[in-house]
Amino acid sequence: KLGQDTRWSLGAYRAVNHNDLQFIASTTTGAGYFDNVGKTRRQGLDFAMNGKVGILSWAAGYSLIDATYRSEFEIASQSNSSRDALHCDGTVAADDVICVRKGNKMAGIAKHQFKLRGQLQATPNWSIGTTGVAFSDQYARGNENNQHVAMTAAQSVAAGGDNNDYAGSGKVKGYAILNLDSRYNFNASGWQLFAKVNNVFDRKYYSGGILGENSFNGTGANLNHFATDAESTKEMFLAPGAPRAAWIGMRYDFGKPKGIAAAANAD
Repeated sequence: KLGQDTRWSLGAYRAVNHNDLQFIASTTTGAGYFDNVGKTRRQGLDFAMNGKVGILSWAAGYSLIDATYRSEFEIASQSNSSRDALHCDGTVAADDVICVRKGNKMAGIAKHQFKLRGQLQATPNWSIGTTGVAFSDQYARGNENNQHVAMTAAQSVAAGGDNNDYAGSGKVKGYAILNLDSRYNFNASGWQLFAKVNNVFDRKYYSGGILGENSFNGTGANLNHFATDAESTKEMFLAPGAPRAAWIGMRYDFGKPKGIAAAANAD
């Protein structure tokens, strides 16, 4: 405790998974499969504080997540600019692969995560609250080796690669959104009137991404990229976050059954 109405907590963790299952990108855009990739490790810190000042209550949380691969493996990722025709051991590969090495950051996991919450008890029965969440950037699927960079075909050739354009940074940008909510309790009847608005400012953001091949040209014609790999465009496909949305409704809280309450009191 920090005073009568303020509390804090701090936790540290470290977990190692053996034979972890990961979604492996394939040579087909947006597709893949699950496979065992050896060991992965997730370690970090969780910090939280909450308190109350008069009719205002608040809470804040921060998470630091260091998620890394702890075993070497290789996958097919034809839209990764660092792809190579060699296996991790240096022998010739049947297809272009990327080599994921021990210490590479895991795809799809943001390193920093924040959450803020404030709630005003306007009347004994009516509360108004707001919640803000923020996430830092994350590596896209297909960039498990953390080596992809955007480059033109000329830059790719100069770097010893193929004659392909590679679009997208290989990372999904971080984002922050704000939500609002309100609730009114009709005394002890169990009925509640609620309303909420998510993504109040209609922020355009992306919750995930994957490196893939775009088989459409500017006119919308489908290119036969399966026959000629150079015809397709290597890009980063993004999963859009939910736009602004609002709800209003009624909820009934049945509360704790008398039998359970009696048993709890007896204990």
